[in-house]
Amino acid sequence: MAKKQDLVSIVVPVYNVERFLRTCLDSIIGQTYSKLEIILVDDGSTDSSLNICHEYEKKDYRVHVFHQENRGCASARNFGLEHAGGEYISFFDSDDVMHSGMIENMVAVMENENADMVFGNYNVISEDGAFLRTVQVNSLYETDSPLFTQCSIEPFPGNKLYRLSILKKIGITWKKVSMGEDLTFYLCALLGCKKISRIDRPLFAYRIVNNSLSRKYDLKILGIKSAFLEVESFYAKKKKIELFLKYIEPLKIAHYYYQFSKIKFYKKEDREKINLFFKKEMKVLKKYKSKSLYIRNLYLKYQIKSIYYTWI
Repeated sequence: MAKKQDLVSIVVPVYNVERFLRTCLDSIIGQTYSKLEIILVDDGSTDSSLNICHEYEKKDYRVHVFHQENRGCASARNFGLEHAGGEYISFFDSDDVMHSGMIENMVAVMENENADMVFGNYNVISEDGAFLRTVQVNSLYETDSPLFTQCSIEPFPGNKLYRLSILKKIGITWKKVSMGEDLTFYLCALLGCKKISRIDRPLFAYRIVNNSLSRKYDLKILGIKSAFLEVESFYAKKKKIELFLKYIEPLKIAHYYYQFSKIKFYKKEDREKINLFFKKEMKVLKKYKSKSLYIRNLYLKYQIKSIYYTWI
């Protein structure tokens, strides 16, 4: 149990998600931790999502609905961040499902361990809600810093709770980039944290709405470079560029490899562009491949795949 009842702000961007929205909102208002501020930001939905939001606003005083013209998820989250008044804040996607004790467990760990951010494991469910697997969220990239060892965990926001004053203090916002909004926010938020704690149990269910066969692949994956440039700019602005170069830049290898590994889904002419782009980027990062076994192995995998896709 938490030591005290601190307000938790939950920011939910909403856009054309009528099929899953009620399930998501039921899971939030049904939390065992009751002192919540639920901020729903409708981002110009054209379906019944906004009406559903107002429906929940009428039946639960903790729900606050806002509407804006379509500006994207980053803008909706920033609106919620600006209007949040809680001690802690969570950014939750409107097609996912919270486990009933998620917030209570996270607040307890935040307070008992005096953490600035806490994260945990999650379950993966199919589009129709069937359980698929449990994901153990662990650090993959060992560093000499307990804090920056956490830079390699999955960056999406659903399994994280932040101390709001930390985000306000460092002036962090969600950046609108074509690839890696979650990554950019999380890596920048690290700069304000003194301690991060982990919960070794699933906290929520992450819904896979599209399978790999129906997912559209385009060259926006090349935008991963812009995501890291945003992080680099933030660290430079805070006069902490040495931390970026030491801990964050080597991690580019992992994220570049992950995006490059999707190359098999693309047409041949796009493969050539992707191969050329990552070949140039990875050449610059080669100096970091000895940072850890994890980084070295990914760099080797990249080299093998790059050679293969040059010839097919």
